[in-house]
Amino acid sequence: GGHLLSVAVNTTDGSYSISVAGSDWFDSGASGVFIGGAWAHAGAGLELSAVREEEGEDALGPFRLLSLWWAPSPPSAASAAARPPPLRSCLAPSPVLVTTFRAYANSSAAPSTVLFGQFFPDGIQSTGVGSYDAPLSHFPVLEVHTGAPRLGFLHYYNQMGGDEYQAGIWPHAFKGGLKGGPILWFDESLNASLVYSPFSFFTVPISARIAEDPRSTLASGIQGNITAVPPGFFFEMVMSASTEGINQAMMGWGDALLAYYGKSRPTPTSTRSLYVKYLGYSTTGFYFYNPLQGDEDEGNYQETVLAVKEYSDSVSIPYRYYLIDSFWYGEHIFGNAVWLWENNRKFLRNRFPDGLEFTRNQLEAPLAAHMGRWYANSPYAFKSEYDFIREGNTALPQSTIFWDHIFSNASSWGLNLLKQDHMNEQIEELSAATSDVDVVRRWLLQQGESAAAHGIDVMYCMDFPLVVLNALELSAPVASRAGNDYVPNVAHYNWKIQTTSMFLWSIGLFPYKDTFYSSTEERVVKPGVKFSNYTEPYPRTHAIASILSAGPVAPSDGIGHANTTLIFQTCRRDGLLLKPDRPAVPADSAWTQLIFDDHLTIRSGQGETDHGHLSVTYTAFDPLLTWHYVFGGNLRRDTKVVPGDLLREASKRPANTTLYAVEIQDTSELVVSPRLFSDAEPLEVPRGRNYGDAHLYLIAPLLSTSAGRFLFLGELPDKLVPVSRQRITHMVVTEKDMAVVIEGQEGSDVHLAAYDMDNEKPLSFTCTIGPSGRSTFVYPLGTCVQQ
Repeated sequence: GGHLLSVAVNTTDGSYSISVAGSDWFDSGASGVFIGGAWAHAGAGLELSAVREEEGEDALGPFRLLSLWWAPSPPSAASAAARPPPLRSCLAPSPVLVTTFRAYANSSAAPSTVLFGQFFPDGIQSTGVGSYDAPLSHFPVLEVHTGAPRLGFLHYYNQMGGDEYQAGIWPHAFKGGLKGGPILWFDESLNASLVYSPFSFFTVPISARIAEDPRSTLASGIQGNITAVPPGFFFEMVMSASTEGINQAMMGWGDALLAYYGKSRPTPTSTRSLYVKYLGYSTTGFYFYNPLQGDEDEGNYQETVLAVKEYSDSVSIPYRYYLIDSFWYGEHIFGNAVWLWENNRKFLRNRFPDGLEFTRNQLEAPLAAHMGRWYANSPYAFKSEYDFIREGNTALPQSTIFWDHIFSNASSWGLNLLKQDHMNEQIEELSAATSDVDVVRRWLLQQGESAAAHGIDVMYCMDFPLVVLNALELSAPVASRAGNDYVPNVAHYNWKIQTTSMFLWSIGLFPYKDTFYSSTEERVVKPGVKFSNYTEPYPRTHAIASILSAGPVAPSDGIGHANTTLIFQTCRRDGLLLKPDRPAVPADSAWTQLIFDDHLTIRSGQGETDHGHLSVTYTAFDPLLTWHYVFGGNLRRDTKVVPGDLLREASKRPANTTLYAVEIQDTSELVVSPRLFSDAEPLEVPRGRNYGDAHLYLIAPLLSTSAGRFLFLGELPDKLVPVSRQRITHMVVTEKDMAVVIEGQEGSDVHLAAYDMDNEKPLSFTCTIGPSGRSTFVYPLGTCVQQ
């Protein structure tokens, strides 16, 4: 695997050791498989019968492959496992398990990557260990090396893309199994980090501790409820190492997976998804099971959504799509599941009396629509060509024909995005989903391929990490929910999506925080409905977290309650969202402080309320012209931030660059008090008392022309992300001046700010967008040239 990640294999007995950056981290335990109702492990039921060495090349580049063949130990040959196996033996007994090591020593796509594989030549019948949280095969088996450095870890776990993560000193609080996802290990100095996850057939392998011993034995293998492993079944796990810190380790791991599956990481400007690029409206808030007329299940939601449209037009809020939640298909009427999912007016009844196509046309904007768990008595489930699996109250389609029917129908009524929700329930409540190696993967692949064929995006919700990883095989999924449901009045952790964002973004998915109220005054007064009597005390925190996610932004205000000032701080007048170049993620130092300094053990996403969040992101035009953002929310203590805490991928600035920090304050006035930002002059972010204590900073480079030194502050104070690529398409600084090309709606005024460092005063300018949708602003002249 190269010098950074090294796996040394003993081909005599199959043992191996793993070192990272020259330090021994893990030794191996015994490989094994549960077969015939009993365990067989290396040296106790399995013997190493052959060793094969090969070379090849795939999407990641040239590799070396080492295969170890494990066969049942003959009863009379107890000592045979101690004898050296023949290299490239042609007479080896038929193996029940082949374990493989694949290393990419000279790969630019995977420079410090090793894959660990399990191959079952003849399959396994009548297997299963009775729990989907315990693997029925073991490889690799990792035991902490005696003398290894103390390792911190982060493990993504459970729904919302792994939002209920665990973190601490390895292995305290680690919970693996079906709901588990990638594991990240790192040493205290951040000299080395290691990411570990499934690499292929993502819906089947799991990792779990198999012994409560001091060495913290961790094994990966086939999920333990699988009842039969088909002949030729093969999957791999991946390890990817980095010396560039936690965030870069995740990005390097994601780069390798994206390269292997022929994908690239989209950007907020390059994505084709309207759902990601533009402001939308969500009914998962004020009008969630709360229509203007009628009860929650049969009320008139068509009238409600159209009234929202009329109101938003009256105050010029440019919602570019509308998300209709599960009430549209009557989820509560049919056992909290989907009975029918199409534009059938007889079925839609009073909910959408004129149908979805009529609603879409009146809205003059596409629809995003919720889909939940399938109801066993759905009429779809009784059509043989749709190949539904039915069990209890739950069903699951296994036919592309079904999805083509669904999405062909949905295209006719303007569906732009499918919100696939309740994915955890769909998996856990159907035994076939956890007992068959193909069921879940087939469901996801068929749905995703059909959605893509019909031009429909997919967002996952209540999704296990295995679902997130499986998106690597598809083009339709563009986003995943990254935090728990937004509920006003108890939304103190819903905004803390930055850790999950690190996982999602590394493999090319946009995180979605969920909706939010933009106003502190609105309150549902109708008794008995979902959000009755709730208010949101800190909408600005949710708005900041939403726009810094670089993902979808969709408020859910009631008619007459929208805070238009706050909403327009996230977007242009045409609804195009003004974002950083990538989602905000926790600064690396936040993890070392919490885990090694504060000795915290984090057991779930909800536990984040104990430690707040310090996260970072940026907008970069070139190494010098890069503006960083620092977001501190409800921190445990006053926290010092230095340039080394900024994301390294955008920190390759010239050595003589001087940086200043400016707080983006909650004011309509241009209030600027620049502070030098350096190792000697760190930025101190205040501790918080509640999640309303949210501090957002712009880190700006000191620029100069012949006229003097200055800071360019973009659209401060009008926007939460004042320097964004959605507004500024190009900029250049010469000895004479700085030219900034901006875009927007023709005739709209854009307010730009700078700070004159020599005269210590803020400067404000107005530039009107020209007929081409573009103008050029020139500093220090303050001129605006329309194009």
